[in-house]
Amino acid sequence: AVMGLSAGDRFATVTSAAADLGHTMLFPPLLNGGCVVLVPGDIATDAVALPNFFDLHPVDCLKIVPSHLRALMGPGQSSSLLPEKLLILGGEACPPELVGDIWKVSPELRILNHYGPSETTVGVLAYEVRKDEPFATGTVPLGFPIGGARVHVLDGRRQPVPDGIRGEIYI
Repeated sequence: AVMGLSAGDRFATVTSAAADLGHTMLFPPLLNGGCVVLVPGDIATDAVALPNFFDLHPVDCLKIVPSHLRALMGPGQSSSLLPEKLLILGGEACPPELVGDIWKVSPELRILNHYGPSETTVGVLAYEVRKDEPFATGTVPLGFPIGGARVHVLDGRRQPVPDGIRGEIYI
């Protein structure tokens, strides 16, 4: 199973298949018996067309950049824009307000925050957002390393920083 989903689940990618964000939605589902729904570029950026597309082609899992999703979500947004089981946000900092707005529309939806710079090709940190957790930093946490990855937060001299202190991420 991919990210807790089942073989046969439908995954959508609104990102170019040439981009690293698109890779994470192409290969894992196909290697595990899932189905990939490729959203045409002109539809992926249209706040009316995309929910209509998902009404015709419902998906279980969607990975999207938070600012892209925010641009598509409007007042009174229907749940058609969102996947049925799992939403993966990645590519930039995720504001907690966006998560709150998502859960207003789809309260049972699982939300994962993924982080990984282009140099790692795919997300190497993952965090499952929980409804009862406050976000002290003003953004959703980056999470924990996936299997096989080691992540360190270092200062300007490349020395580890204590918990809660800003530093640079080394993967």
